[in-house]
Amino acid sequence: MRVTHLELPPPRCLRSVRTSKPDADLLDRLVRAFVSDEDDEKALARHAELGRDRASWISTREELVAWTLGCPCGSDRGKLFGVRIEDRFHSPVRFACTACNESAPLFDTLTDGWNAETSKRKRKPRKDPKTTFAMHCRSCKNTLWRPAAIVTYQGENYADLAMDRVPDCFDVILLGGTCATCDTVAFGFAEECA
Repeated sequence: MRVTHLELPPPRCLRSVRTSKPDADLLDRLVRAFVSDEDDEKALARHAELGRDRASWISTREELVAWTLGCPCGSDRGKLFGVRIEDRFHSPVRFACTACNESAPLFDTLTDGWNAETSKRKRKPRKDPKTTFAMHCRSCKNTLWRPAAIVTYQGENYADLAMDRVPDCFDVILLGGTCATCDTVAFGFAEECA
């Protein structure tokens, strides 16, 4: 669903932190870290190969919304903690502010995203797992971030939803941001929710 023209609020899972829209330069860097120009061109070519009208193609870039994240105390830096399973970053994911030492939940596959929102059985959030580790920058190995989130609303699943439910019914979430040391933009956590 094309959402770039909509003013969607952040999904409920991000409301425990301060969210804001990134400036145009940062938005471009975040989006390109998620879907490169080459990936976008390949998707369009594949769409055409399937015999579909090029005018009906919607770029993933038009199906996403990005936010920068920060602590309610005003700090825009912190660490992203997740569960380590087979050397991969998994949910639940938390943001820990390095200025005030408070932490807040960001995402849990049990309670957030399309599958959780449209499931007939509502699940309770997990308690903080004992095994957590901080997302690190692939370039410099730092664990301090200026965090950001991208959520996508792909497909035509949204036609039957009330508009106030759409923000919470995202298909994919990416959590990462800009490394506070080397300024690399990366997403260490990506989850398909539909």
